[in-house]
Amino acid sequence: MNVIIWFNNNGNVKKALADLGADFQVSKEYVNFNGAAGRINLIGLNEARKISDISYIVLDKEVQGHLAQSRVLIGANT
Repeated sequence: MNVIIWFNNNGNVKKALADLGADFQVSKEYVNFNGAAGRINLIGLNEARKISDISYIVLDKEVQGHLAQSRVLIGANT
């Protein structure tokens, strides 16, 4: 499955990725935030939950914003 992994700000990203090994295939390492995207298998997902340098993991999927929700969020509905 495709995921984005956020690492702790003071975490060791290279060590965390090495701990995941072949269970996580990196497709992109981000520079704007402490994270990486890639494909992970179920074994890797279970292992990632145990790595203290990982803050959280989310599915990497397409999302769509809708005008009805976004107007309220930016205060443009007044």
